[in-house]
Amino acid sequence: MKIFVMALLAVFFSTVLFSAWEDGDPDSPILQISNKAPENNFSALDADSLYWQVLTNMPEGRCGVFTGYYRSENGETLHVHVFGGNAAPCTPHYIFDVVTNSWSAGTPLPVEMRYGASATYESNIYMFGSYLGLGTCVIYSIKADAYSYGATMPTPLNDANIALAEDRGLIYLIGGGSGWTANNVVQVYDIAGDSYFYATSIPEGVMCGASGYLGNDTLILATGYTSSAQWSASVYKGYIDPANPANITWTADGNIPGVGRRRCGYASHGDKLYVIAGQDGSYGYLNSCYMYQSDSGWVQIQDKPTYSMNHTCLTMPVTLVDADEIMLFSMAGYLNSVYMPYCEVLHTGVILSVEEPVLPVTEGFYCSLVSGNIGNGPVVINFVLAQNSDVRFSVYDITGREVKTSLFSGVLQGSHNLTWEKTDNNSEKLPSGTYFFILSACCESYRGKLVFAE
Repeated sequence: MKIFVMALLAVFFSTVLFSAWEDGDPDSPILQISNKAPENNFSALDADSLYWQVLTNMPEGRCGVFTGYYRSENGETLHVHVFGGNAAPCTPHYIFDVVTNSWSAGTPLPVEMRYGASATYESNIYMFGSYLGLGTCVIYSIKADAYSYGATMPTPLNDANIALAEDRGLIYLIGGGSGWTANNVVQVYDIAGDSYFYATSIPEGVMCGASGYLGNDTLILATGYTSSAQWSASVYKGYIDPANPANITWTADGNIPGVGRRRCGYASHGDKLYVIAGQDGSYGYLNSCYMYQSDSGWVQIQDKPTYSMNHTCLTMPVTLVDADEIMLFSMAGYLNSVYMPYCEVLHTGVILSVEEPVLPVTEGFYCSLVSGNIGNGPVVINFVLAQNSDVRFSVYDITGREVKTSLFSGVLQGSHNLTWEKTDNNSEKLPSGTYFFILSACCESYRGKLVFAE
């Protein structure tokens, strides 16, 4: 089994010898704190650490699909829904179970749809447009497992660039095409009113690009196929008038790094936009990926595992144990005239959340993952206490269920290694999957993520 383990924790600098064992079982080799000094073979990861994981393929190859997600209130159900797309008939509906890494068939679409745009709002998935320039709006109620038709788009388009302004209850459909003729219109769908209004047009016609809502009344549109039949690298920012959501001030904001691309995957969350692979101007396939963040601009992130275009991306927020883990799913694709069944996930932030300490940081504690390439070995976390303290270690699965908890009493000031053999409270080995941990001491808590994947 190949183990991918990533965690974001603070860097530490000190070593004091001490050893303590898990309360209630002093001879247990499963979880221990030891006096082994930390090795220097680890590297700290910054807050934008990201990595890809290849999941179980879709039941069939498709491209130009619509997607949405569902997370139950208790967190035990995490599903990604995939609808339509090529090849014909463009009506299938597949459901991916994130927890079990498996697929099942859902209720098919009532109409053929491909190469449109989709967004998830509350427990509904909204799907807009279809090739060639159809104005269809289909709404799927996840809880009712039922479809309905929303109001028809006033300007029928395929490949619109979509941005959900969740805080406004509005979906911005930016540009798009009638076939391969790019349009600069901006149509805004009012979710509550099931109606549209036009907003300020973008500076040029753009379809098959990447767009998102960055919060703070800010839209972003990057790359795509333009009205001048070019693979554009241009980036535009749109500032929405707080008093009038139809009034947008569009400004040029440089270029995306690398090459211009079309039919890329994209998704946004918070103040970030992710641009995933696509096709360049020489009709070559890409696997390069970029992330835009409001306060720092563009950075290149880890390449997608596969080259492709016509894949669809979405971000799923998974809120667990006060940590906000975001997963970006890339579904389906097209490569060398073949429809692909790709199902890949970008873990978009190895999460560390530090609670506000009761004591100043200088009197608290620091920790870091020191397991480098642990293979089939244990997880080792080094932590440094600035004062004597009880230490609590807890592990949760992706649904938020606590699978391991241990308390160490009276751990002395200094540097210590905690070793965990990836077992649960019954001393059983945990299966492959995503886990969150909390290490608490000195009135502070550090949170990180561990991913065990075959």
